[in-house]
Amino acid sequence: MSVMRLFAPHYAAKILIGLSALVAAALLILVFRPLSVVFETPLSEDGFYMLAVSRYVALGQGITIDGQHATNGFQPLFAAIMVPIYWLLNGDRYTSLRGVLLVHWLSHIGTALLLGRIASHYARFDDALTRRAAFGIVALLWLASRHVIINSYNALETGLVMFFEALVWFLYQRNWRHGWRLWVFGIVLGLMVLARIDAVFLVVLLAGFELFRQDTPLRQRFLRAAQFSLVAGLVSSPWWIYNLIGFGSLMPTSGSAQSLPFSPTRIRPMLEALLQNAVPYVHWSGIDGTPKLILQSSIVIGIIGLFAFTQWRRKRHPDDEHGRHIGLIMLLFMLALAGYYIATSFAYYFYPRYLSPLMMGAVMMTGLALARLPRLNGLLLPIYGGLALIAMLSVYRYCTNLGESSNKNYTDQYVLIQNHVPPDAIVSAGQSGTVGYFRDHVLNLDGKVNQEALTYRGRIWQYLDAEKINWYCDWSTIWIEPEPEKKGWQLVERKGYFMLYKRVPPLQ
Repeated sequence: MSVMRLFAPHYAAKILIGLSALVAAALLILVFRPLSVVFETPLSEDGFYMLAVSRYVALGQGITIDGQHATNGFQPLFAAIMVPIYWLLNGDRYTSLRGVLLVHWLSHIGTALLLGRIASHYARFDDALTRRAAFGIVALLWLASRHVIINSYNALETGLVMFFEALVWFLYQRNWRHGWRLWVFGIVLGLMVLARIDAVFLVVLLAGFELFRQDTPLRQRFLRAAQFSLVAGLVSSPWWIYNLIGFGSLMPTSGSAQSLPFSPTRIRPMLEALLQNAVPYVHWSGIDGTPKLILQSSIVIGIIGLFAFTQWRRKRHPDDEHGRHIGLIMLLFMLALAGYYIATSFAYYFYPRYLSPLMMGAVMMTGLALARLPRLNGLLLPIYGGLALIAMLSVYRYCTNLGESSNKNYTDQYVLIQNHVPPDAIVSAGQSGTVGYFRDHVLNLDGKVNQEALTYRGRIWQYLDAEKINWYCDWSTIWIEPEPEKKGWQLVERKGYFMLYKRVPPLQ
């Protein structure tokens, strides 16, 4: 076979699927990376909060972040899935992370397969080559996107909720709105809400859209919407009840701790998050600021134009109705999330993760547009291969820890504490995800997983006095006053950005 024949549309579709399989196999290596780096990126600081809860539940100590304080500062479904892993491994803090990464891998692969199937279904009235290309491009873009990888393997619920959102998209596209299938649809919606509670916006949009359809009488539409909404509510109800009874609010403390009224300073971070998620398959190493925004905007405009062109060339088919509807609903869902978080959350650094549904739509639009230009895919094979190579190099780095550690909360903060703080002493921290997972007796101060700390917001020093806490370790002294020495705190040692303080004399 000549090299040029590989660039033919027929071979290009097969190569795309092969590259997808290759990247999927490479990502599985994350599960088996050495224990000396198993806690590194893409696992995240905040992800260790959730894993600590799962571990304590598995050890029979209740729904707690530290063995003492009850918490609701996590998303329930992913935490529940992790519990059997920690139970089987008797709470092993390191080996259990392999199970966490395996669940992430299964969610990531499952989402890629679902998105590929959704794309090929959109292209089912095109030729067979276009359908195969749509599946291959979408699956590869999803699997090889470094931005998707970082958000899918972060020890949080992001990868799992994207899987359920893709499953909802898949089921709606295939019209699971009748008979027993409608009950299954409602159950999937409920599980999606348990995966991440802001997905309730999607349930509301689906129900509202159902009422405005014109395909059946209003009574039938109302009953359909009520049925799947009620089932979703029943499935997710244990979490709502737990929040109300135990904490007096439907909002988890992880949300309350990051909520403040709208500020115009959030507009640019939200725009940056939207653009990043709109082109998740582009790696922006070395480019930042306004040039990055301009390049991202140009690519987004180009993809939208290419998609509109290929759609215009394609004959509209009446059986595409459900696919068009769910595409619109997913777009409105993303806009609802953007509006909600820019209005309520000051945690702008989390906006890209909060808006993860946009990545699915972006990958779908790009894949469908390119698939309908089969000759172009042959020419783009080197770029597709480059994306796969970047993904595999990322996996290699995650497994070998090239350069400096990416988890400073472990190599600096945790090591500082281990070197100086007695094992049975309580140490406090604002950022306590990693240290709270790898060490017992850690008190969270930022309130994301500790409602008591949240009630002391603005006067944490009173909380530390009341709890007789004598140790503090973080990258900032904001939680124990700007000049802690004046309050009786003595600097023990610095490591990187982190500082360890001890109260002298200690409170008894």
